[in-house]
This record gives sequence, structure tokens and C-alpha cells, in this order.
Amino acid sequence: YKMRRREKQESEWKPTRVGAQDDAAFAVGTLQGLIARLRAQEKTLTEELRNAEQRAAGSEQTLALIIREMPVSLLMFNREGFLTLSNPAARALLEIDTWARRRYLEILGPESALAGHIGECLESGKAFKEENLEYRTARGEARVLDVSLTPCYDQNGQKEGVLCLLEDAAGHRHRE
Repeated sequence: YKMRRREKQESEWKPTRVGAQDDAAFAVGTLQGLIARLRAQEKTLTEELRNAEQRAAGSEQTLALIIREMPVSLLMFNREGFLTLSNPAARALLEIDTWARRRYLEILGPESALAGHIGECLESGKAFKEENLEYRTARGEARVLDVSLTPCYDQNGQKEGVLCLLEDAAGHRHRE
């Protein structure tokens, strides 16, 4: 009896040889575990992406609100000189209604000192800070503008365009 008991105990401790069927079951089980982990990671990443998109949309809305409500006139021209961004204060100050798909020379007029400075900034990258320029509206009204022009660059140092900030030097508020 004792011998049988010892043999039985020893046989329990002996490693069993895994057969081909056991190998396949092990591989399937391992793959199923891996698939489950990948699905959990996908769910986590999808949630993180959705949250990031919501934060970005909120930031974009906040930026649009700031630009729309700021009292300083803002214009942004791309490297080809097309207007890409403006706010209501700029449209009121310059008395210009149509902006879409237009270049700075079309919007401001080729004789405009402001257009000349924008062109120079686009070509040479020269910034202009708090420069007073005379501007004539479409109705012929003369205005002296405080102008700041800043070239904008991408992360590779390539010129993207020009940011133009304008204020009426006389301090008048213009309504759109």
C-alpha cells in the first residue's frame, strides 16, 4: 500500500508531456487573451481620442469667440497673400464686406500703404510694430491706423503667412 501511494505521489510530480492537441489549445488560449487585451486597449484609446477631440473642439470654439469679440482688428494672410482669418472689428475698421478667396491687394487696394507693408512682410519676413499708416476706406474716408505685422512660421521654419493687428490711432470705435 505504501509503495503504491509513493508511486502515485511521484507520478503526480512528474511533468506530463504536452501533446499536439494541448499545444493547439494553449496557442488558441494565448491568442484569445491577446485579442481581449487588444480590444481593451482599443476601447481605452478610442475613449482618449474622443476626449481629445472634445477638448480640441472646445479650444477651437474658445479661440473663435476670442477672435470674434476682441476689440483689436485681426487679419491673417497665408503665404500666397490670401486672407484666411479676420474678425468683425477688422471688417468694421476697414469697411470691407467681401473677404472670401481674396488677396490682400484686392482687399486693401494696390496703392494702400498697408498692402505694401503686408507684401514686404510676406516677401522678406520683416515685422512692423505699432507703425502708423494712413488708410482710405472704400467711401474715401481717411483713417490713421496703428499697425503691427508679424510673419508666422511653421515648426520647420517655413513662412506660413502674416498676422496683422490694426487699431484706429484716433481711438474711434467702428461698428459693423
